[in-house]
Amino acid sequence: LCVGASVTTGNDNLFVNQCDFGPAATNLPTKCIFLGGTSNTHPGSANSNIIIDDNKIHDFFSATETSTGIEISSGTVVSLVSHNKFYQTAPRTITGSSVGHRPVSIVNDGGNAYQVSNNIIGFANDVGTGEYNLVFPANSGNSFTPIYIYVDSLTVTNVGNNVIANIAMTGNPSGTLASAPFIGINV
Repeated sequence: LCVGASVTTGNDNLFVNQCDFGPAATNLPTKCIFLGGTSNTHPGSANSNIIIDDNKIHDFFSATETSTGIEISSGTVVSLVSHNKFYQTAPRTITGSSVGHRPVSIVNDGGNAYQVSNNIIGFANDVGTGEYNLVFPANSGNSFTPIYIYVDSLTVTNVGNNVIANIAMTGNPSGTLASAPFIGINV
């Protein structure tokens, strides 16, 4: 799903519910859902009031570039991401350097009022068994951040009641602090 602001009032009041986002045969998407636009003006031309709720979002991955389950960027504000299940049905091996893997990524330093709640990130399926498995090369600057948030603080963004569990990271990742290979929630 790709939504961009193609109209002067933005794409508003969208509801994405009970969908299954994943690969086409063996072709894994690098992004399952992308929301972006050209303006953060709300009300006005920004995409706003987007609800992404109760979806299966799985098997998104790239060995050489950053991959996201849901990516919200500049031009989309006031959005809800809730009750979604993010999982990988097979181990994924990163081969590049400085590759990020982010099930939920909201990067909009001019946007605010997002809600990220009650999501499940991990496991090998939607019923909550098995492991979400990532394999890292040595000393590569790669990272896994289940929830990555970089937004304005004008109106509060809430992150709560999410489950991050049954994740296995193998290989030889390295890094500390903001460049650690695993940061559960980075705000």
